[in-house]
Amino acid sequence: MNSDLLSQNFATLIEAPGGINALRQMILQLAVRGKLVSQNPDDEPASVLLDRIAEEKKRLQKEGKLKRQKKLPPIDEDEVPYEVPQGWEWKRLGSITHNLGQKKPDKRFIYIDVSSIDNKKGTIASTDNILEPENAPSRARKLVSENTVIYSTVRPYLLNIAIIDKKTEPEMIVSTAFAILHPYSTIYNKYLYYYLKSLQFTKYVESQMIGMAYPAINDSKLLKGLVPLPPIAEQHRIVAKVDKLMNMCDELERKQQKRSEVHICMNNGALSKLQQPDKEAEFNRIWAYIRDNFDLLYTKQETVKKLREAVLQLAVQGRLVEQDPNDEPAEVLLERIEEEKKRLQKEGKLKRQKELPPIEEDEVPYELPQGWEWARMGDVVLKIKGGGTPSKRNPNYWNGEIAWASVKDLNCGKYLSSTIDTITEEGLNESSSNLIIENNIIICTRMGLGKISINQIPVAINQDLKALYSSQNIDMDYFYNLYNSLSISGTGMTVKGIRQDTLLNMLIPLPPLAKQHRIVEEVDRLLALCDRLEANIKHSEEVARSFAEVIEKVGE
Repeated sequence: MNSDLLSQNFATLIEAPGGINALRQMILQLAVRGKLVSQNPDDEPASVLLDRIAEEKKRLQKEGKLKRQKKLPPIDEDEVPYEVPQGWEWKRLGSITHNLGQKKPDKRFIYIDVSSIDNKKGTIASTDNILEPENAPSRARKLVSENTVIYSTVRPYLLNIAIIDKKTEPEMIVSTAFAILHPYSTIYNKYLYYYLKSLQFTKYVESQMIGMAYPAINDSKLLKGLVPLPPIAEQHRIVAKVDKLMNMCDELERKQQKRSEVHICMNNGALSKLQQPDKEAEFNRIWAYIRDNFDLLYTKQETVKKLREAVLQLAVQGRLVEQDPNDEPAEVLLERIEEEKKRLQKEGKLKRQKELPPIEEDEVPYELPQGWEWARMGDVVLKIKGGGTPSKRNPNYWNGEIAWASVKDLNCGKYLSSTIDTITEEGLNESSSNLIIENNIIICTRMGLGKISINQIPVAINQDLKALYSSQNIDMDYFYNLYNSLSISGTGMTVKGIRQDTLLNMLIPLPPLAKQHRIVEEVDRLLALCDRLEANIKHSEEVARSFAEVIEKVGE
């Protein structure tokens, strides 16, 4: 892929998750392969630069500014990762750079550690760390000067690379965690900096690192790394082009982040307005707009999550489907539930419950539609059963024919997982667990607080769960949606939990039974739409991620 094709695909690339970072890497790969700018046959070839470097080495050694270096091994043909343009040369990093020596600080100095680097800008983030020699860390040893490139050789800071762009007073001394790469005068330090950040060189460094807890590459291995060396004039043209494209990437990233923030803010704002029950006209306008533009508005997982929450809130506020004045009011429904409780008590199937307090006016969070009623959860729940865990040490209690559920089994959506543990009848009888008949509500009241499922099979439960036996006069699916709309918070120092009395006293909005059925249908439809939106987003992210991976391999 050449730079023209890069320009043509710029808009596509930046929309991929991680696309801008992949684009940056792609720019570097094109640059160091000689594919970002055109070659000029009039440029003095790199071979001439190498002759000048050899002369410069001799002069520096003669002046005592450079020690005689250990000879680097010749480059074998199978080491060369790709072919470079005419006029370029492959060289080892140690043959085009040198270090400036070490010393123990003997006067005030600026200390630079690996964490001091701004790895996005390739500069020293701060030069304020001025130390007296007696306070010098043991790693403060390596000397640098203007134009030096410093390269962190430890994995946590692998891409902490910077150019020392000016002389400082006092002098600067850097950590021994850096390799010092001072380029000879015919090497442009910023070209070297960009190559060191490229995927090609990073992979080489990673392959040479040793150590488990704190992987690092030693200077000797680093300096054996290969560098593709263009003519000096081309080095400058490459850097100018890369600088321009990287600035464009920075600007695109800022705009993308701003767009994302605005998008999420607008969605959250619209959904928040939907849930203000006193603005019916505005509600109808906003909801109509959202309903007609789901695919355009909800393109991020976090916005779909907010949509799910809003659907449930609107449902229990009575705003998701129209009211029907012919529906039997919830007041009559509550009377029937009370009659049901009395009948079960008379038959010995239900114990008499503690009387619940009346609902005070200041408890009511919002006004309900006509025909609805505020009730306490204890008004609609017939009874609550707890659970327990048979001893794990007794093999006779486990692997029986009775399903036994714990918190992990409430992670599969509306219905309790069917692939759960099993216990024996002996395990059930000799523990505090209870067998819950099918088609009741199972909730977490401790670990996993707020989770809920419906059991479609008889199941015993552990101590973190409670079974809510609901009235036949309540649509269980409505109750499931209602519970998911509630803000369930617990108390406790180590493990948060909710007490049974607190649960029974919670306020719930109760619509007519016919309305409950209609709400469930609409909620199911909208949540299925949310499922599709999330699946589409996930698919797009997977495609984009694959695309980004392809970008990283361009030119290999």
